[in-house]
Amino acid sequence: MQTIKIPVNTNFNFQSISKMLNQIASITKIDSEICFDFSEVSWFSAELTTFLGVEFKYLFDKDFKLYVTGLHGQILTILEKNGFLHKFHVGKKIPDFNHTTIPFEIIHSDDVEKINSYLTTSVFPKTKLGISNDLIKNFKSIVFEITDNTKQHSKSSNVLMCGQWFPRKNELTFTIADDGITIPKKIESSIPLDFTKDTDYIEWATELGTSTKTHLEAGLGLFDLKSTMAECGELSILSRNGFWKMTSSGTIISHTLKNKFHGTLIHMNFLLNLKHTDDIEKNHMDDIELTF
Repeated sequence: MQTIKIPVNTNFNFQSISKMLNQIASITKIDSEICFDFSEVSWFSAELTTFLGVEFKYLFDKDFKLYVTGLHGQILTILEKNGFLHKFHVGKKIPDFNHTTIPFEIIHSDDVEKINSYLTTSVFPKTKLGISNDLIKNFKSIVFEITDNTKQHSKSSNVLMCGQWFPRKNELTFTIADDGITIPKKIESSIPLDFTKDTDYIEWATELGTSTKTHLEAGLGLFDLKSTMAECGELSILSRNGFWKMTSSGTIISHTLKNKFHGTLIHMNFLLNLKHTDDIEKNHMDDIELTF
């Protein structure tokens, strides 16, 4: 059995993701069984189950048999509460009495009703979050555009979503991903750009006026998402070999992964204590179109 060891402190950052992707890339077909070992993990960011979900699906599609071992304490509780273990038939699901878990879900990108229900009942529980209706409306617009883009451009029919609410820090983390053709590959196939790094493609996709469509009404791509998150938190995008992040101060951090991620993942970290969060309605998201 081949083993992938989950890092001791697994957060949504370049180091953690790189370590896991490097191990996944080393998997061979000599042994069809893979074990994800959590025995050394002391912290695991719940929203990273979306990342694992894409990689699990990638390995499942290659006919590997997956196992999980070493789960303990709070790490086990997190993955039982958000339903990740149950979804992949490697564990059970338990109730979240603290109401801080945003469950892991795989939803067909066409299922607008289910996506809306998930966002309304799971991401924004009315009794817990002091978030304005404008921010909720804008956030939903973002997610619906991402899911529509998944269907139209990424050649993937499903979106994977998960997150976590941290009441003490007043933060909401949320990830949405697909296992499609990735941002760099989509741009490469559509527009002749002389880029050498996947982060260049991601950065291009977040700039004003860029689109992989040919019509002027194509929209502003990821620029609107970047502009919105600049007002209320942090944004990270993981696609193929590119890791791109915009911090709450507006600083752009980019890294090239040695081994690729098998899809596109968008990580949103809402820092709800930012003084301009209540002014988010200034960004009009109703007509945005995200184009990978």
